[in-house]
Order: sequence, then structure tokens, then C-alpha cells
Amino acid sequence: MWFSTNRVMNMKQAKTLNERELKAVFVQIGTRRFAARDRSIVAVSFYAGLRAQEIAALTTIDVLASDGTIRSELVLLASQTKGKESRKVFVSEKLRKELAVSDVAADNGVIHIVN
Repeated sequence: MWFSTNRVMNMKQAKTLNERELKAVFVQIGTRRFAARDRSIVAVSFYAGLRAQEIAALTTIDVLASDGTIRSELVLLASQTKGKESRKVFVSEKLRKELAVSDVAADNGVIHIVN
């Protein structure tokens, strides 16, 4: 709800996927040409709550530790976020497994998902 000075205005809540719906999305993604990349994008959005702009702004250093493993948290710079404030995002075990399975690789600081 959004509160004004004199009244409360009802705002519709955005629709979110449940686990069953997410699995259905993953099945559909599996039929597409860039399935690993697309699955990783959806997983980062669903499990970490990142917006499309934040996902697109991720770099290798944001996601991969120096030993090549997936980091336990992502640090988003102010320039990468909607609110223009930096923030840390916890990477759940589910998301780490998704990204590891997708084989995240790097080239010149840009993240690529390799099938």
C-alpha cells in the first residue's frame, strides 16, 4: 500500500513465481538455444532478487572469486542499482548450484554462460 497524507491508496502487488512455476520456466528455457545463459539470468533474478539492469551490469569479478568459485555474496556498486546505492546480495546455495551447473566463464571482465 502507498500512503498519502489523507488516505491509503491500494497498489497492486507484482506477481511472483512460486517454485512449481519456476520449474516450468526452467523446462521451457531448456528448449531454447541459449538455455544455460537464460536459466542463469532467471535464477539470479528469482533467487537473489536482482533486477534486469542489475543482472546485465554484473561482471566476472562480481560473481567469481579468484579461485573460480561462485562468491557467497554479490556486491553491487551504486552505478549498478536502481536506487543508485551500493548493496550486498547474499548468494544462496541454490543459486550457487545453478550458476555452477551453468558453467559461468569470463572473457575480458564480461560474464558468459557456457553450455
